[in-house]
Amino acid sequence: MPTDDNNRTADFTPPADPPADANGETLAPPDASGPVTLSHTPAAEDATATASPGGTAAVAPGSLPDIPGYVVEEEIARGGMGVVYRARHLRLNRPAAIKMILGGKYHDPTARIRFLIEAEAVAALDHPHVVHVHEFGTHDGLPFFALEFVGGGTLAEKLKRDGRPTARAAAEMVAKLADGIAAAHAKGIVHRDLKPANVLLTEAGEPKVADFGLAKVGQSDMTATGAIMGTPSYMSPEQAAGKTKEVGTGTDVYALGAILYELLTGRPPFLWESSMETIQQVLTREPERPRAIDATVPRDLETICLKCLTKEPGKRYTTAAELGADLRAYLDGRPIAARPVGRVERAVKWVRRNPVVTGMAAAVALALTVGTTVSYLKYRDAEQQKGIAEDKRKDADEQKGIAEARRKDADEQRRIAQSKEWEAKNEAAKAAKEAEKAKKEADKANKARDFLASIFDLSGLEKKEGTFSPFELLDRAEQRVPKEFAEHPELRADLLAALEEARIGLGAPAAMLLEVRGAAELLPRKGGVKPAAPNVLLFPGDRLRLLTGR
Repeated sequence: MPTDDNNRTADFTPPADPPADANGETLAPPDASGPVTLSHTPAAEDATATASPGGTAAVAPGSLPDIPGYVVEEEIARGGMGVVYRARHLRLNRPAAIKMILGGKYHDPTARIRFLIEAEAVAALDHPHVVHVHEFGTHDGLPFFALEFVGGGTLAEKLKRDGRPTARAAAEMVAKLADGIAAAHAKGIVHRDLKPANVLLTEAGEPKVADFGLAKVGQSDMTATGAIMGTPSYMSPEQAAGKTKEVGTGTDVYALGAILYELLTGRPPFLWESSMETIQQVLTREPERPRAIDATVPRDLETICLKCLTKEPGKRYTTAAELGADLRAYLDGRPIAARPVGRVERAVKWVRRNPVVTGMAAAVALALTVGTTVSYLKYRDAEQQKGIAEDKRKDADEQKGIAEARRKDADEQRRIAQSKEWEAKNEAAKAAKEAEKAKKEADKANKARDFLASIFDLSGLEKKEGTFSPFELLDRAEQRVPKEFAEHPELRADLLAALEEARIGLGAPAAMLLEVRGAAELLPRKGGVKPAAPNVLLFPGDRLRLLTGR
């Protein structure tokens, strides 16, 4: 797939025969109805280098343009449709980066329109973390604009040179970028191509958003429906699917999350051997958790990052400003909005504040943690399988429509489509049943979890008696179990066993040797009656009954 100098893809329509992933599974994108069609667009211009001094002169000094008011010093970047020069403003005696469209055989009317849109977008912004436009004009009939010259290179170059920053530095960097993008969104501008290569750094390391060549300004959009524009590793799912009408501020929030992911882990959330395979991952896969790559990544930063990378735009941060606010909450040591505190988490915190019963809580929770986790994972997997089956059904419907539209081999295509439709419906029904079964298991585990959390409700004992002991908590719990879990005998038995183990763990002796003097019967706590023989083990909760007349 052709890309520009900044690894940004040209517009294209997704292919009919999608590639297979590493496991040999076919990955099918939406609207996969035809062969790959590539058309180079002006958006493929490498505008990132507008203010980066990383390039070297590519043309002889005599071919440099003579722009009034500037001394053009050298060419620093060149893309498919444009070129960037380093220059100096004569009157103000300050450096500048001049960006202009290539002329001659490379001139394209569409490129001129995109160039003007970019100039309008950047000129409308005045923010310390967005590259400033100093001037706009024409040279030899071609438009150009002069930008501030940012001399610290790009964030991509810095990552390649220095490696990952600290987690705190990463959060500070993305918070500043979120501020700049929030300012753009306030002006009705969506960048659509955020990535480390489009982030310029000052000599002091301050980031500035650059290259608005793919920007969507207000309601205007030159991108046709079904066209994919941007850089695959940083595209949002709606952008990768060519759903241009759904591309909005959430697209930039996703890209900011992808940048944060790379700063935390050293690689973007999705990256494969080809651009098409990367796009398939964006559409069909969930990113690996940052802490699975590096366990030192703070949990709050992982939560913030994964919220940005949610595939549904409505579940991401509503605005870039909200993302910036959550990052600053992390930096300030305050709770983040992306992680609501639930009932179970509140119970855990209560246990931590009350170390007297910590041993009991650990014993009971450990008995059910594995079961709860497995049930939840089964439920989530079933839901995913249900979604995959639904996608297959939709694909079968599409194949059926194609088959009906073709005059040649129409009968054969219709038979194939109907067969796939039937198979997909069966799979969907099976997945739905599995999901329902897993949900029941999860509900069962959640009921047990809620019961365990309710053990620590001390209001009744405190009001009636003023003081209590861990044994009283256990007694109350054991009295409730038979009634509350009457319909779940296995879970009831597990709970009673766990509570018994907790009782033993509170410090009572595990057993005592019984020396019987006289006639007596042993009444075990677990039920039944047996003779009280000498040296028999007496466990906590067991009772003795003296016998008379024997």
